[in-house]
Amino acid sequence: MKFLSCFLLLFVSFGLFAQDSEEEAARKRILEQYQVKTQAAPIEPEVEEALPPEEEEAQPQNLPTADGIPEIDPSELEKIMANLEKNPLLKMLDQKQKEMAAKMMRQNPFQNMKRDMIRGSIMKAMDPEKPFGKFLNENPKIADTVADIAVDKKAIPAFMSILNKPDQMKLFGIIVIIVFITVFFLNLKNSKKSIFKRFLTKIFLMLSSLLVNLTAFYVIFKKELDPTLDIVFRNF
Repeated sequence: MKFLSCFLLLFVSFGLFAQDSEEEAARKRILEQYQVKTQAAPIEPEVEEALPPEEEEAQPQNLPTADGIPEIDPSELEKIMANLEKNPLLKMLDQKQKEMAAKMMRQNPFQNMKRDMIRGSIMKAMDPEKPFGKFLNENPKIADTVADIAVDKKAIPAFMSILNKPDQMKLFGIIVIIVFITVFFLNLKNSKKSIFKRFLTKIFLMLSSLLVNLTAFYVIFKKELDPTLDIVFRNF
């Protein structure tokens, strides 16, 4: 009986100990779960992305200046200036204006401006009460075309490059002189006709001379004119 009592006491004591142990273990598990939930996740150290090795910087060329006109190589500028000095049409320009023209042959200073801003400036500069202002208001495609040419990367530099071709300019000048002399003598010959025929002949000769000069100008400077003409034909 004593043995049974001792066994029962031992069993109960073991049961109580086991229960206490289970409760203690449960409390520990709950506490650990709570700590895991409330504990902030470890912050991983930020790893800076490896930057690619810096490429070797190229020699800067045609850098924009404060006035928006790019700088060009001094030797190239000297060569262009020498050609501009040969151009008789540029005798009226001073040295600074010639340098500005030379730089504009390499890069358009207006290419980074907004097209709408340039168009608005054109329309604002024209008095709507004057004939040309009225003409622009009635024909908005003209202002659109001028604005497109102004911001185009190729049109202005290519057109300005005409000034850098003194030999071609001389050739065009010779053609203009020949056309003028021809028209002059044809008008002298036309003086014996009636007034109506003289009027028609003069109109015909004037239009013909204009067409010949424009054709010669385009043929000689086709490469320089194409970027501008492409914009004109696209708008019209």
